[in-house]
Amino acid sequence: SEGVFTWNGFLYAKNSEGGDTEFKFINQLIAGNWENCFVFDQTQEGNQLITLGETYTISYFTAGNHDNKFTVPSDGYYKLTVDLNALTLLVEQGDPTAIEEVSAAVKPVVTVSGSTIQVLTNGAVVDDVMVFDLLGNCVASTASDSDCSFDMAHGGVYVVRINCGNAVYSNKVIVK
Repeated sequence: SEGVFTWNGFLYAKNSEGGDTEFKFINQLIAGNWENCFVFDQTQEGNQLITLGETYTISYFTAGNHDNKFTVPSDGYYKLTVDLNALTLLVEQGDPTAIEEVSAAVKPVVTVSGSTIQVLTNGAVVDDVMVFDLLGNCVASTASDSDCSFDMAHGGVYVVRINCGNAVYSNKVIVK
Protein backbone atom coordinates (compact mmCIF):
# COMPACT_ATOMS: atom_id res chain seq x y z
CA SER A 1 0.00 0.00 0.00
CA GLU A 2 1.01 3.63 -0.27
CA GLY A 3 3.65 4.69 2.25
CA VAL A 4 4.84 1.11 2.93
CA PHE A 5 8.26 0.07 1.64
CA THR A 6 10.02 -3.30 1.91
CA TRP A 7 13.71 -4.08 1.48
CA ASN A 8 15.12 -7.63 1.45
CA GLY A 9 18.84 -8.33 1.50
CA PHE A 10 22.01 -9.17 3.38
CA LEU A 11 23.23 -7.03 6.30
CA TYR A 12 26.55 -7.27 8.12
CA ALA A 13 26.73 -6.82 11.89
CA LYS A 14 30.27 -5.40 11.89
CA ASN A 15 32.08 -3.03 9.54
CA SER A 16 35.63 -3.55 8.23
CA GLU A 17 37.06 -1.80 11.34
CA GLY A 18 35.15 -4.14 13.68
CA GLY A 19 32.56 -1.56 14.78
CA ASP A 20 28.81 -2.04 14.61
CA THR A 21 27.25 -1.30 11.26
CA GLU A 22 24.45 1.26 11.40
CA PHE A 23 21.62 2.16 9.07
CA LYS A 24 18.73 4.57 8.78
CA PHE A 25 16.22 5.33 6.04
CA ILE A 26 17.03 8.35 3.90
CA ASN A 27 14.07 10.49 2.82
CA GLN A 28 16.00 12.87 0.54
CA LEU A 29 19.43 12.18 -0.91
CA ILE A 30 21.38 15.40 -0.55
CA ALA A 31 25.17 15.20 -0.84
CA GLY A 32 26.82 15.61 2.57
CA ASN A 33 23.48 15.87 4.39
CA TRP A 34 22.30 12.89 6.44
CA GLU A 35 19.33 14.70 7.93
CA ASN A 36 15.77 14.33 6.59
CA CYS A 37 15.65 10.61 7.33
CA PHE A 38 13.81 8.08 9.46
CA VAL A 39 15.63 6.70 12.49
CA PHE A 40 14.91 4.75 15.67
CA ASP A 41 12.51 6.44 18.11
CA GLN A 42 14.04 9.84 18.98
CA THR A 43 12.54 9.79 22.47
CA GLN A 44 15.17 7.12 23.20
CA GLU A 45 18.90 7.70 23.32
CA GLY A 46 21.37 5.49 21.42
CA ASN A 47 21.23 3.10 18.52
CA GLN A 48 18.70 0.23 18.48
CA LEU A 49 19.72 -3.41 18.05
CA ILE A 50 16.90 -4.97 15.99
CA THR A 51 15.54 -8.48 16.48
CA LEU A 52 13.73 -10.73 14.02
CA GLY A 53 9.96 -10.69 14.47
CA GLU A 54 9.87 -7.34 16.26
CA THR A 55 8.27 -4.03 15.27
CA TYR A 56 9.98 -0.75 16.16
CA THR A 57 8.83 2.86 16.30
CA ILE A 58 10.61 5.16 13.88
CA SER A 59 10.91 8.94 13.96
CA TYR A 60 11.55 11.58 11.34
CA PHE A 61 15.01 12.96 12.12
CA THR A 62 15.61 16.69 12.11
CA ALA A 63 18.75 18.50 13.26
CA GLY A 64 19.25 18.67 17.00
CA ASN A 65 17.44 15.45 17.95
CA HIS A 66 18.96 12.05 18.73
CA ASP A 67 20.33 10.51 15.52
CA ASN A 68 19.51 6.95 16.58
CA LYS A 69 20.33 4.36 13.95
CA PHE A 70 19.50 0.66 13.71
CA THR A 71 22.03 -2.17 14.08
CA VAL A 72 21.77 -5.94 13.53
CA PRO A 73 22.95 -8.65 15.97
CA SER A 74 24.45 -10.94 13.33
CA ASP A 75 25.25 -11.18 9.64
CA GLY A 76 22.28 -12.46 7.68
CA TYR A 77 19.35 -11.88 5.40
CA TYR A 78 16.78 -9.41 6.69
CA LYS A 79 13.43 -8.24 5.38
CA LEU A 80 12.72 -4.69 6.56
CA THR A 81 9.26 -3.18 6.11
CA VAL A 82 8.90 0.54 6.81
CA ASP A 83 5.35 1.84 7.25
CA LEU A 84 5.45 5.64 7.02
CA ASN A 85 1.75 5.85 7.93
CA ALA A 86 2.19 4.07 11.28
CA LEU A 87 5.86 5.13 11.66
CA THR A 88 7.01 1.56 12.27
CA LEU A 89 9.75 -0.81 11.15
CA LEU A 90 8.94 -4.54 10.99
CA VAL A 91 11.98 -6.86 11.01
CA GLU A 92 11.61 -10.34 9.52
CA GLN A 93 13.86 -13.14 8.29
CA GLY A 94 14.94 -12.32 4.75
CA ASP A 95 15.76 -14.59 1.84
CA PRO A 96 18.60 -14.54 -0.66
CA THR A 97 17.52 -12.91 -3.89
CA ALA A 98 18.04 -14.63 -7.23
CA ILE A 99 20.88 -12.20 -8.00
CA GLU A 100 22.68 -13.11 -4.78
CA GLU A 101 22.22 -16.82 -5.48
CA VAL A 102 23.75 -16.47 -8.95
CA SER A 103 26.66 -14.37 -7.70
CA ALA A 104 27.34 -16.93 -4.94
CA ALA A 105 27.50 -19.79 -7.46
CA VAL A 106 30.87 -21.38 -8.18
CA LYS A 107 32.16 -19.99 -11.48
CA PRO A 108 35.25 -20.74 -13.52
CA VAL A 109 37.94 -18.06 -13.75
CA VAL A 110 39.60 -16.93 -17.00
CA THR A 111 43.05 -15.30 -16.92
CA VAL A 112 45.50 -14.15 -19.58
CA SER A 113 49.27 -14.17 -19.25
CA GLY A 114 51.19 -13.07 -22.32
CA SER A 115 49.77 -15.12 -25.20
CA THR A 116 48.22 -17.80 -22.96
CA ILE A 117 44.54 -17.95 -22.01
CA GLN A 118 44.06 -20.03 -18.87
CA VAL A 119 40.74 -21.37 -17.56
CA LEU A 120 40.62 -22.36 -13.89
CA THR A 121 37.58 -24.48 -12.99
CA ASN A 122 37.47 -23.00 -9.47
CA GLY A 123 35.37 -25.97 -8.32
CA ALA A 124 32.86 -25.68 -11.18
CA VAL A 125 31.93 -28.78 -13.18
CA VAL A 126 33.14 -27.85 -16.66
CA ASP A 127 31.89 -29.75 -19.74
CA ASP A 128 33.94 -27.96 -22.39
CA VAL A 129 35.75 -24.74 -23.19
CA MET A 130 35.75 -22.96 -26.56
CA VAL A 131 37.70 -19.89 -27.67
CA PHE A 132 36.27 -17.75 -30.50
CA ASP A 133 37.76 -14.87 -32.45
CA LEU A 134 35.65 -11.78 -33.10
CA LEU A 135 34.46 -13.22 -36.43
CA GLY A 136 32.83 -16.10 -34.54
CA ASN A 137 35.37 -18.73 -35.58
CA CYS A 138 36.22 -21.36 -32.98
CA VAL A 139 40.03 -21.11 -32.80
CA ALA A 140 40.60 -23.45 -29.83
CA SER A 141 38.57 -25.90 -27.75
CA THR A 142 38.79 -28.76 -25.29
CA ALA A 143 36.41 -31.20 -23.62
CA SER A 144 38.49 -30.97 -20.45
CA ASP A 145 36.81 -31.01 -17.04
CA SER A 146 39.91 -29.63 -15.32
CA ASP A 147 42.02 -26.49 -15.56
CA CYS A 148 43.23 -25.86 -19.11
CA SER A 149 45.20 -23.33 -21.12
CA PHE A 150 45.45 -22.23 -24.72
CA ASP A 151 48.57 -20.72 -26.31
CA MET A 152 47.28 -18.25 -28.87
CA ALA A 153 49.40 -17.77 -32.01
CA HIS A 154 48.07 -14.26 -32.64
CA GLY A 155 47.22 -11.36 -30.37
CA GLY A 156 43.70 -10.01 -30.43
CA VAL A 157 40.33 -10.04 -28.74
CA TYR A 158 38.82 -13.44 -28.00
CA VAL A 159 35.62 -14.71 -26.42
CA VAL A 160 36.07 -17.67 -24.07
CA ARG A 161 32.91 -19.78 -23.69
CA ILE A 162 32.75 -22.26 -20.81
CA ASN A 163 29.90 -24.80 -20.68
CA CYS A 164 29.05 -25.96 -17.16
CA GLY A 165 25.95 -28.17 -17.29
CA ASN A 166 22.98 -25.81 -17.63
CA ALA A 167 25.13 -22.69 -17.26
CA VAL A 168 27.30 -21.03 -19.89
CA TYR A 169 29.92 -18.44 -18.94
CA SER A 170 31.44 -16.07 -21.50
CA ASN A 171 34.48 -13.89 -21.00
CA LYS A 172 36.01 -11.42 -23.42
CA VAL A 173 39.81 -11.35 -23.18
CA ILE A 174 42.63 -9.48 -24.89
CA VAL A 175 45.78 -11.36 -25.85
CA LYS A 176 48.82 -9.22 -26.68
